[in-house]
Amino acid sequence: MVRLKIHVCSGESESWDTIWKWLWFTREVWETEYWKEEKKALKPILTLLSRLRVKSVLDCSCGLGYKTVLFAKAGYEAEGSDASATAIKYAPKLAKDEGVSIRFFHSRYEELGRKCKRKYDCVWSDNFDEINTYGCLKTSARSIYSVLNPGGKLVFTAPPGGDLEKDD
Repeated sequence: MVRLKIHVCSGESESWDTIWKWLWFTREVWETEYWKEEKKALKPILTLLSRLRVKSVLDCSCGLGYKTVLFAKAGYEAEGSDASATAIKYAPKLAKDEGVSIRFFHSRYEELGRKCKRKYDCVWSDNFDEINTYGCLKTSARSIYSVLNPGGKLVFTAPPGGDLEKDD
């Protein structure tokens, strides 16, 4: 008889660390296709950043850093941050494997003002829309604003139209 040990993560932070660790160690299975998807998804963002004359980008909630690497390869001064210590552990390895040197640091949105060492023309996030309370959204937005250069932009993704109203 085989005995299984089941572990339930104690919270969101541990869950994300587990996901990123799993994805890092299984990347040979999915990575090639993922690079293609990320390049395609980032193409309109790169066009927008060019029109906005952006030179520096903070990829906030960068995960393992795939988009951060693509920003750097597109010529932007790119840095990445994530709330997951595990993601930040592996992101520099990905960047090095891809031939770019990128600073990654561990930070939640609301900590950016304390943890950033510079200001950026743009803060990019494909996770900002998942902030689930008004208080956290307000604190996070203030912290993001504090790391933007004058005239800097926050660019983030949101779910497609669907049932959302304009005010949403």
